[in-house]
Amino acid sequence: MTQDQLDAIFKTYGAKSGADGWFVFPEGSVVSIYVAREGASVTLARVDGVKFEGDLLFGRTAKKELYAARIPDVLALSFDPGSSMPSRRAGF
Repeated sequence: MTQDQLDAIFKTYGAKSGADGWFVFPEGSVVSIYVAREGASVTLARVDGVKFEGDLLFGRTAKKELYAARIPDVLALSFDPGSSMPSRRAGF
């Protein structure tokens, strides 16, 4: 992915710029970031804050675990709104 793509995705998820350059998601929501390079992959799970520095993406969890990945190696993101967003009921 590119920085512009990630910015657009995080904006859609409701991420707000917080202290020290960290983007934080709405209360109770988390994102999983899928990263792969040369056949190896890893999932950065339950990330509640993201920071960009150059071509690096840093993710942190509520437990204060810190992850780092190259932005070009990010493949996909999965957003879990938790209880912060109302759920939609089936319309049928």
